Amino acid sequence: MTVRAARFADVPMLGVMLHELHAASKYRGRVSISEKAMGDMLMGVVAAQNQNGPQASFVRIAEHEGEPVGFMIGTLARIYHIGDKLVANDLFLYARPRARLTHTLALIDAYIAWASSNRKVAEIALSWNDALPGAARIAEIYQRKGFTKNGELFELRTDVGGE
Repeated sequence: MTVRAARFADVPMLGVMLHELHAASKYRGRVSISEKAMGDMLMGVVAAQNQNGPQASFVRIAEHEGEPVGFMIGTLARIYHIGDKLVANDLFLYARPRARLTHTLALIDAYIAWASSNRKVAEIALSWNDALPGAARIAEIYQRKGFTKNGELFELRTDVGGE
């Protein structure tokens, strides 16, 4: 098993995995993927991997026997949007069905190491929501790694009944 930084040549494969993630989510059939937005986002985060300030990014791919089995994307932002210190935020964490828990753990550990190595980073955030069935299970892994719950996320759907 390896975890490696993404390259521009990986963008199509990352797009395939984002489609897999979307197909398993609550957004399937309700929200379409904008191929342009996805491509722009993936190119941007791959390009920003060697930066260390706001908008810097983390893009890692987990492989098993040379085959991609998951990925994680994170970014840096100013704390509270105006702070002089940074927070690392995860955007995507995906493990294909054939991936093992060790692949997911390796991606999370790589993200924590990446963020921890930057002296400007004062906080590292890991999140989950109900977009995927069973996603709440990841909270236990985060807590075992020393993370604590910080607030809650509320949602108001505006597309219900308006279709």
